[in-house]
Amino acid sequence: GEGGSALQAAAREGHTDEDEADRAAREARGGCPLLEELDLTYSALGLQTDAKSRITQVTSAGVAALAGGCPGLRALRLNGASKLTDPGVAAVARRCPGLETLLLRSCHHVTNTSIVALAEGCPKLRELDLAACPNVTDSAVVAVAEGCP
Repeated sequence: GEGGSALQAAAREGHTDEDEADRAAREARGGCPLLEELDLTYSALGLQTDAKSRITQVTSAGVAALAGGCPGLRALRLNGASKLTDPGVAAVARRCPGLETLLLRSCHHVTNTSIVALAEGCPKLRELDLAACPNVTDSAVVAVAEGCP
């Protein structure tokens, strides 16, 4: 769909605009129902060092829109999306019940609230990277371990 094309273009062009990844994610909301895997980390896109900061522009609004349009997501990699907050992660938990992999390394604003929502909404979750997420505590990790056996 059109959203998928925008997302592919953002990846191919290395996010020439700092808002491109977020805009593409929002545009995907109606066009990628069969998408199962998405990696928005800078390393996966082959971006140069000066472009690494652009993944930080992905917001909760963009991720929520993406989750709404891609309910079949099984893997989502958002390492370094430092503007991402609980509402975006909670939207993934609500809208992507088959999620198996979620990488949130260095998503500094994510807290226990959305991680517990993942434990409740994504029972198939097998891989969760929360390194450098200072607002996530052991209690949320325990909730994931119990909710995603």
